Amino acid sequence: MATNFPLAGFTSARASYPPVAESHPYPMGYIEDFNGVDYSREIGRSCKFGDDYYYVFGDTFCKDRHGAFVGITNNTIAKVRNVKFPIDTQYVEIESDGVVKMFLPLTEDELLLENSGVRVVLWTYGGIVETADEVGFIWYEKMVIYANDHRNYHGVGIARISKAKNDDSQLGVFRLDSMLFGTDEPRMGTFSALYHENFIYLWGEFKNQILLARVHKFFPTSRHGYRFWNGRAYVPDWKEAIPIFHDIQNGSFFRTSLFGPDRPWCFVGNNRFRDSIMMMGAEASLEGPWTLTPLFQAEGIRYLDDFRFGMQGHPWAYDGRKGELLVTWCETWPGAVIGAKVKLLMGK
Repeated sequence: MATNFPLAGFTSARASYPPVAESHPYPMGYIEDFNGVDYSREIGRSCKFGDDYYYVFGDTFCKDRHGAFVGITNNTIAKVRNVKFPIDTQYVEIESDGVVKMFLPLTEDELLLENSGVRVVLWTYGGIVETADEVGFIWYEKMVIYANDHRNYHGVGIARISKAKNDDSQLGVFRLDSMLFGTDEPRMGTFSALYHENFIYLWGEFKNQILLARVHKFFPTSRHGYRFWNGRAYVPDWKEAIPIFHDIQNGSFFRTSLFGPDRPWCFVGNNRFRDSIMMMGAEASLEGPWTLTPLFQAEGIRYLDDFRFGMQGHPWAYDGRKGELLVTWCETWPGAVIGAKVKLLMGK
């Protein structure tokens, strides 16, 4: 059964479709931290967890308060301080030397491996999916990177996220011991993920194709609970799945009021061709079929010559009924994550 139904409570006001930006959005600035440190980082996937909003980042080049480089943390999380200023954030925890604490921690064996001169990284583009009050899950890719930049991919893992009972500023993280998806399987949940009516919907890449799966909220840690969209139904065998997209590298799916009740599901992202073009689509069903429209070419702030990637939409920041949407994209290293407000052309 597909998720194709109008959402109750939406007003008749909507942006025109296919989407058109009223003007080229000018970057508001980088997603900044309250401490004033100028971090180079990527991803910037936002998510609501409990009553708060967070950004999850990938490789974060840490600096002390004097601006000196002190190390790389491969995944970090920052809390939005005030939703009225959606690119103003504060890291959950920073060590005394300036190294930002890792969001998804390494195991003892992984720390020993790092001490031998390799990097163990846990990257997630999918964000936290909240399945109960202040309890949720996040999916990550595990990669071991050697000194010669040889990369050994280990599959997709999952971690349970919760808020501390006595201090809701702290997040508890419990990683499942075994990997959920193997090295020869789709990277489900690491592209995008969301929760809807007792199910978690997950997208993942396999050979430059984006596949869709879902799992009941009670069984996200059980590999046998995942079902894959084959164009007609959700089936147990991922090899029967059909691609939702081809050649899309980054992006996020989300529920929105931008286009009214007929198109409640939206996607914002970019392709893998390094042209810095932000793509957008909206459909009645998460399963599609999806059609994407080029919206604009993203610009850099300090680093103008290279391409932009990691494009995502954040519907919590602005009023979709007015055609407004916060979007972000990444500059290549040593750049950071840029935020901009897009104003879509409204329909009649």
